[in-house]
Amino acid sequence: MEIVLYLFALVLGLVIGSFLNVVILRHGTGWGLDGRSKCLSCGNKLTWVELIPVVSYLIQGGQCKKCHSKISIQYPIVELLTALLFVGVTITEISEASLYSFGGFIHLVLVWSIVSLLIAIFVYDFKHKIIPDEFVFTFIILSGISLVGIIFDSGMTEFMIRVLHGVYSGGLLFMLFWLLWFLSKGKLLGFGDAKLVFGFGLWLGLPGASFAVATAFIIGAVVGLVLIGVSQNRLLSRRFPMFTLKSEIPFAPFLILGAFISYFNIF
Repeated sequence: MEIVLYLFALVLGLVIGSFLNVVILRHGTGWGLDGRSKCLSCGNKLTWVELIPVVSYLIQGGQCKKCHSKISIQYPIVELLTALLFVGVTITEISEASLYSFGGFIHLVLVWSIVSLLIAIFVYDFKHKIIPDEFVFTFIILSGISLVGIIFDSGMTEFMIRVLHGVYSGGLLFMLFWLLWFLSKGKLLGFGDAKLVFGFGLWLGLPGASFAVATAFIIGAVVGLVLIGVSQNRLLSRRFPMFTLKSEIPFAPFLILGAFISYFNIF
């Protein structure tokens, strides 16, 4: 039974990953989500054969079937990443609670939704250096709703305790990030990062969210130093953008990576 659930999570993740690519691409452009997908270069409307997650990209050699323009590697990466995370979430939730209870199944679906939003925020912030309010507020709401499953498993009292703990945890982290944003006038951190860590507090609690934030700062510092080092190398700097201590690097991807590490208890 669990194998079937893992396969379902894998396929669902591929489909949701394909949808996330559409959301990331069209958000802020004025395009709706109901129109058919098309090639951005020639405008050719894609058939269902060209929309199979990962498979279509591989069969077409990463290019449009009609005009042969290159298709961004983002598409298969997001699809595969979403699928793998969906399977990982399913394994984690099975080990922590029974998915055969109503509360356990609802929690699984909500965590899938949370992971999907975090992937969208990760990619969008990486590309545009901004976190859309629609994404982060939905993430916060779902993080709060994800606690509802506790009612079915542990009762209303435990639910209220977890909600208060989540709000307290998220509030502390929000105030810390707001202070860094305010004092640096937005140069060190964005206000969207403050809203994002509030959702971490609701979802992961104070210990998990604090670990996620600390991990994000460590990874961000290491990546920043590596990028600066690459920029100083004459051979490598020709292939990569120039980075300095004043270069703007989106921080949400590091925060989200830290959140995933915390959730999956990787360390």
